[in-house]
Amino acid sequence: MADLGEALSFDSEVSKENEFQLIPNGDYTFVVVSYERTQFDGSEKMCACPEVDVVLSVKYQENGEEKSRDVTYKIFLNKKVEGRISEFFEGIGMKKKGEPFRMAWNEIVGKSGKLKMGSRTYQGTDFNDIKKFYPKDMSASSWKAGF
Repeated sequence: MADLGEALSFDSEVSKENEFQLIPNGDYTFVVVSYERTQFDGSEKMCACPEVDVVLSVKYQENGEEKSRDVTYKIFLNKKVEGRISEFFEGIGMKKKGEPFRMAWNEIVGKSGKLKMGSRTYQGTDFNDIKKFYPKDMSASSWKAGF
């Protein structure tokens, strides 16, 4: 049975610290765990558009131990970032480079690939930031060399 936690009152004392740590910058394998369709309300840089929040389980090493952490990758369905959409689908092996592709969201769960993880700071907080999805058909030796 899943740990559902324990309710706290509004004046409860808390002492546990957040244990979240960033995945170090580097190249990693991932598996698509889930996705959710939502709506982006728009910003100064991009108009309102549909958004897909894809949850990726990223495998990495920490102190010689293999671990995994879920990372959410936001995909904005906007022509401005169409190249990033193509890169994601090429990374999971559903799209071939140079060929048109109709997005098939219901088929992405369970697909895997390789990515380049970086980090960024937003409003004083550091976050993992996926910099690149490597093409699925790229050879392992090319990927390890970092291209």
